[in-house]
Amino acid sequence: MTEHKRKYQDIKIPEELNRMINQTIRKEQQERNRRKRQTRWIAAAAVLVVFVTPLNISQGFADTMAEIPIIGQIAKVLTFRSYTVESEELVAEVTIPEVAELNNQAFEDKINALIQEKVDQTLATAQLRAEEDRQAYLETGGTEDGYEERKTEAKVDYTVYAKSEDALSFMLYSYDSIAAAYAEYSYYNLDVKNDREWNLQDLLGEDYVAVMTDQVKAQMSEQEDIMFWEEVALSDWKVREDIDFYINGEGRVVVVFDKYELAAGYLGRLEYEIVK
Repeated sequence: MTEHKRKYQDIKIPEELNRMINQTIRKEQQERNRRKRQTRWIAAAAVLVVFVTPLNISQGFADTMAEIPIIGQIAKVLTFRSYTVESEELVAEVTIPEVAELNNQAFEDKINALIQEKVDQTLATAQLRAEEDRQAYLETGGTEDGYEERKTEAKVDYTVYAKSEDALSFMLYSYDSIAAAYAEYSYYNLDVKNDREWNLQDLLGEDYVAVMTDQVKAQMSEQEDIMFWEEVALSDWKVREDIDFYINGEGRVVVVFDKYELAAGYLGRLEYEIVK
């Protein structure tokens, strides 16, 4: 872990930013409640559409569908909330998932709290970087008006990998306009039936590190167009125990390596599917 990364891991969320986020969320909730009253009449006619159309087909459509009461378990596991946070240095567009209608309310609340905590920390970190960028810009001859035109833009969003009555797997990601190196990814893999989070040992067995390592090495050997780091080819190289992973639509584990972990950064984050 670099010193630069450590610097931002222990950031405390400023009270002003936290208050700004909470005010924005309250305004968004009020607007959602207003839209809910206006769209109730659509519910009966839209039930068939809800069951055959993905919630995330488009931002506008999904936002409307999120207001319609959901019947049964087919679409119960995920909704979303969108809002904008703005300060003198930063404009952040936030779209975050919310787990809903799980069997265990305490588990549902825990996951949603973890998601919100992660988003708050992400915004606090982005705010600090934006303040540092603004200060550096002004100290090197930039003007306030000039900075207003290049204000830092941040984005928080999510990707769903698997959504069923058995499992929910999604990734929360964020990045800002200062540098792509500040992109961040958090994975959530939920055992919906048993109200818990999956871990790799649950999914791949006690020898999960060996299982992952063997299969990743086999797949890398077939990627002749990629030049991996020399240490990756050593016999004692293993996949990290805490490797990021998600569950795909086929119910299989996909491990995700950090940028630069296996090879040159331009290749991005490399992924490998693991078959049990």
